[in-house]
Amino acid sequence: AHPGAKALLEEWLQEDTLAHDKRFVYYLLAAKGVCVVPISSFCSELQGFRVTLLENDEPTLRETFRRIREGLEEYTGENMPTNWDYVPEATNGMAP
Repeated sequence: AHPGAKALLEEWLQEDTLAHDKRFVYYLLAAKGVCVVPISSFCSELQGFRVTLLENDEPTLRETFRRIREGLEEYTGENMPTNWDYVPEATNGMAP
């Protein structure tokens, strides 16, 4: 990730009331260069993140999800399932 990202991440994490999902998305951005949106930003009590990918190149799509999985594993200290090979067909912005 970007060389200055670690310092920026440390600054962001100083906020005591920062939601857990925001902490994770900041980590993911700084550590893996992947930008996702925390669910708590949608005035929700739920914790998690939202992913919207407009990428049509399947290898790039797979690499992005690999980096998300790697970030989750590093952040939580747990291994994620390895059967994440499913990539849905492109829907051109329309629900399947």
